[in-house]
Order: sequence, then C-alpha cells, then structure tokens
Amino acid sequence: MNIFLQGSIAFDEVSKFYGKFSDVIKPDLIHKLSVSFVVFEKEKFFGGCAGNIAYSMGLLKTKAYVCSPVGEDGDEYIKSMKNWGLDTEYVQKMKGHTALAFITTDSDQNQIAHFAPGVLATSEEFVLPEIAEKGDIILISPENHDRMIQAIHLSHEKQLRVFFDPGQLIHSFNKVELIDIFGKIDGLFVNEYEWELLKNISGMNKKEIVNLVKVIFITKGAEGVELIEDGISSQIEPYKIETAIDPTGAGDAFRAGVLSALKQNLYYKTAAKVGSIMGALSVEHKQCQGHKITPDAKQQLETLGFSL
Repeated sequence: MNIFLQGSIAFDEVSKFYGKFSDVIKPDLIHKLSVSFVVFEKEKFFGGCAGNIAYSMGLLKTKAYVCSPVGEDGDEYIKSMKNWGLDTEYVQKMKGHTALAFITTDSDQNQIAHFAPGVLATSEEFVLPEIAEKGDIILISPENHDRMIQAIHLSHEKQLRVFFDPGQLIHSFNKVELIDIFGKIDGLFVNEYEWELLKNISGMNKKEIVNLVKVIFITKGAEGVELIEDGISSQIEPYKIETAIDPTGAGDAFRAGVLSALKQNLYYKTAAKVGSIMGALSVEHKQCQGHKITPDAKQQLETLGFSL
C-alpha cells in the first residue's frame, strides 16, 4: 500500500502573543475590527501541512510520496524530507518562493494565522503519480483549492482511499463542491470548529454527512478525538503530556499517526490512538517539526500493535 501526501510545503513564522485574543477582539465590534498584537519569540521553521505530516511519518518510519510544489528556495526542505525517509520524486520545484505561513498563538493556545501561498497560487494541475493504484491512500490537505479538487476526482476515479483535510482552506469550498466531495472521499479530518463550519457551508447536518463519509476524525485538543466510523461515534482519550507548549502542527502530527497506522492495517480506532500520541508529542514543542518519540510513547505505540 502506497501513501501519497498532497498539501502545502511551507515555511512557518511563529510568534507568541502573551495576552488573550478575546481581550482584544470584541464580538459586538467585529464589524469595525481594527486590532494590533505585539508578539514575541518570533522564529522561522519548516512547515506546511504536507511537510509537517511528512516529518512525523518519518519519525514513525513510514514511507510516503510527497506530491506538492515548492519554490526555488525549497532545496534544503527537499533534502530534509529525503533524510526523513520520504520519497520526493513527485515534489514539483517551481519559479517563485515557497509558501509562507505566519502564525500567532495567545496565552490560551488560540491561534490566528495568515498565509502567503507563493508557488501554490500558480502551481500547475495536479497529476496523480503513475504508480498509484486501487487501494492506495492519498491525503488531500490544504494547498491550492483547484489542485485539491483535481486530486480528489483523479484519486476517486482510480479507486484510491481518499482522505480529505480541508483545514484553514475550508472557506474556499462552496456548498456544491463540498457535497460532491463528500460523495468521493473515504475519510475526513477536521477539528471542532472546522466540523461546524463544514456543516454550515454544505447545508448538511451530521447524519447526512456521516451517511456519505465512512470515517470522520474530529480533533478536540486536550479533550481527545471523536471518531465517527460507519455512523457510530466513539471518544478517543488524549495521550497525557506534562506541558503543552504550542498546538501549532498537532493536527498534522495526528494525521501522520493515523496514516502510518492504516499502512500497518490497524483499525481506525487504533489509528486514532496512534494519531493522538503523535499529536500530543507535537504540542510539547514550539515548532511543528521539533518533537521526537519518547520511550513512553514508543511503549504505548507498541502496546497498540504499531511496529516501529
């Protein structure tokens, strides 16, 4: 079984706001919004959904094919992915700069982000790798809206197992597109906010979406994960950590854990537990690609039947 990752490869500029966004942003004045945040600890790291997922899959010794565009400044990133054990044959190098994300986290671990797409805005049509075959897995995560839709259609036609992660690009999909997407995917990754937004934009309720999508992972931060499989909901408890440093990238680490577990033919519930371990490890670090698998996490993974 091959795994293909479509999503952004980006550089992250991460900073901290020591106050609370809620103290500055007032709902009753949102129509006149004009705010400024003084931030600290500004740093630049490798990031992007596909890049972050690739990093954690490397930790889990899971091979995957990265199918994303980078700019002329992306050589070091490509080299790193190769060192993690990922296949970069299908990474497209283009003229221009690699995507850049600016992420600010407040004292309550809430985030505000904005994104400069760089080559993602002008990238060519998505081409499904010729080695892809029935039963392979593809994760389609935030990148270029049109390429995401192309990837879903091509992968569905070739009978791949399609997992959709709309993330912070969820606003770019309209009702018609989402309804069509639900009929073509096998799995969905969202957080609580994205789940509510998805229902709102599509005009569909939970039951209607669940009837179309086999498995849905709804991440809830410190509260764990809600797994909806074949219409049956279950709660996956979070993996306990000592200190939460930064939630940036935790969702990507979760996805990497799930995909890696599925490659080992583990059940969805077990895969969600593997994902929860990886997501928690990510939260303990301030960069999306700074975490490692601790001895306790390794033991927990092996207890779940995951082979490292």
